[in-house]
Amino acid sequence: MRSSREPALAPPSTTATIARLFPNYKDVERDYYRRTRVLPIMHTVVLREDVHRAHPWAARSIYRAFVQARDLAVDGLYDTDALRIALPWLIERQTVAVFKRFKVLTKRELEARYEVFVEQYSVKLNIEAETAASIARTLLLPASLRHLAQLREAGVESMIEETSDLVHRFVDAILALERVNAPHPDVDGLKHALYMRDEVVPAMDGVRAIADRLERVVADDLWPLPKYSEMLFIK
Repeated sequence: MRSSREPALAPPSTTATIARLFPNYKDVERDYYRRTRVLPIMHTVVLREDVHRAHPWAARSIYRAFVQARDLAVDGLYDTDALRIALPWLIERQTVAVFKRFKVLTKRELEARYEVFVEQYSVKLNIEAETAASIARTLLLPASLRHLAQLREAGVESMIEETSDLVHRFVDAILALERVNAPHPDVDGLKHALYMRDEVVPAMDGVRAIADRLERVVADDLWPLPKYSEMLFIK
């Protein structure tokens, strides 16, 4: 069954194509956990019976892959450098009550940690974005332009068109990153962090994606950073 809007139990935000399945999702999640003592699922993976019959190993492989993904996600919860899904719940009434009941942290101590974590997230992302834009503008773009100039001098038309297109897209991506990372909205901590997540991180990803493609076409002696092939000892 399909519709113009795909349902989701707990997306980071609603969009034109994604909406919460339960508008009162917090109450629904709490009720489910209270009744079952199991945290609510977020996704369900189904393997068709005919696929399982044809490839009996597929179910075990999928299970192992998701176990590995779960372990990576759990490890990430200990990383305070990134805004994880649990952070907005840190100052929820139920969380505060549990910490107070077991005499772990007071409400004010939780709020203080929350404010620090959210601010750290925005500040570190800002530094990462400025660094990424600087490296792209002052190191990778000049190397790409020199490579393009050499191709034009050699008259390699097919490669000129490919590289020129990547260079123009790279310039656009760098400017887009600098544009979204320059102004920072005068809002509270969480809204600022969400701005960094929704605007700055995708812009960084855009620069990274084109830089990865340029790395594969720019001459080794021009590329200013170690390439993946060099780091993997396959050069």
